[in-house]
Amino acid sequence: MSDRTTHRLSGTAVLVTGVGGRLGAELVRAFEARGARVTGVGRADFDLGGRELVLEAMERVRPKTIVHAAAWTAVDACEDDPDTAYRINTLGTRNVCEAADAISARVVFVSTDHVFSGERTEPYDEFQEPDPRSVYGRSKLWGERFVQRLGPRHVIVRTSRLFGGAARNYVVSVLERARALAPGEPFVAVSDQLAIPTFVPELASTVAEITEKAGGGIYHLTSSGKPCSWAELARRTIALAGLAVPVREIFSRESPRLAHRPPFGVLMSRVAVLEGIAPLSPWEEALAGYVKTLGAPAPEAKRGRA
Repeated sequence: MSDRTTHRLSGTAVLVTGVGGRLGAELVRAFEARGARVTGVGRADFDLGGRELVLEAMERVRPKTIVHAAAWTAVDACEDDPDTAYRINTLGTRNVCEAADAISARVVFVSTDHVFSGERTEPYDEFQEPDPRSVYGRSKLWGERFVQRLGPRHVIVRTSRLFGGAARNYVVSVLERARALAPGEPFVAVSDQLAIPTFVPELASTVAEITEKAGGGIYHLTSSGKPCSWAELARRTIALAGLAVPVREIFSRESPRLAHRPPFGVLMSRVAVLEGIAPLSPWEEALAGYVKTLGAPAPEAKRGRA
């Protein structure tokens, strides 16, 4: 790939939504590292589903790029309250896109593997047709469609199973729950939902790189490495933390949930590879480094239950 950038970030105004989430704060750091002047906004700054508030906020900042990472990601809660899911994930994205169109800003939208059914046995590349089976998946897919209607220079990044960074995530939850178990009590996790975990700091850095160097359209970005289940991710996390906690694997049907989860939500990053973007490092390596940063719990945390 040429060193020439097509969307140079240095000195330009970038607005990142969802800074209170798993990815938002890392996106701010990643875009600042490329010299952008970044404004981060969260739930307290404006109501994403409020069209006029979003338009006013974007008009004040007038960014050249809007990285839209804000979403309602509580999958079961979306199923129970579809109006809120569509208001935030779909109409909120429509509002961002309308504001971007008004100020000629580029949109980079963070989406999910849940736009696919997960019924395949092979990874999904960017050219597979989405087929969501949950309210959350449908709400994100319709958000994608609003971004696509803006034109080919805008970007959709689909990813899966985020861990790392400062926000809460599955790895943190596993350690808290495992440390609260009685001696010999197993940690229970699902074994028949496969995907590739994704290390948030590397994802954010690659999103910034794609924004600056690549074209538009859909990109699948996850860490590299083999697909794994929630049970395997829990087992590795517990072992890396040095905890003597067994993991008991169960099938999804043994722990029914309100929303459908893709049984095979594995994403293939075909487009980024074709455009010369380096793959993220293996999730196994990233997990090992991340667990080390979490350290041992405080003494009072050891005595309580999570």
